[in-house]
Formats: sequence, structure tokens, C-alpha cells
Amino acid sequence: MDTILAKQNVSRSERRALLAEITGGTSGAATHVTPGADAETAALLQSMINTLKK
Repeated sequence: MDTILAKQNVSRSERRALLAEITGGTSGAATHVTPGADAETAALLQSMINTLKK
């Protein structure tokens, strides 16, 4: 996730804040990721970033 956000020119502090917010309540989350989830997650994060920049 950090790499994807970095490639989108999101500052390091913004990346840390977003990642902390996303992972804050997922201690019981599955360790297995569905194939293709990375692209979906990247699109969702980009949408969130665009919303925050408005």
C-alpha cells in the first residue's frame, strides 16, 4: 500500500496517516488476500485521496 500511495505522489505523512486509519481496526483480519484486491484497493485509496484534496 505504501508503495502504491508513494507512486501517486502522496506525502509520507499522509501515507502514514491513511495506513494507520485503514489498519487501525483490522487486528482480526484475514492474512490471505483475494487476487485482484490490490487493484481494487488502489482505486479506492486514490478515490479517497482525491476526495481529501478537494
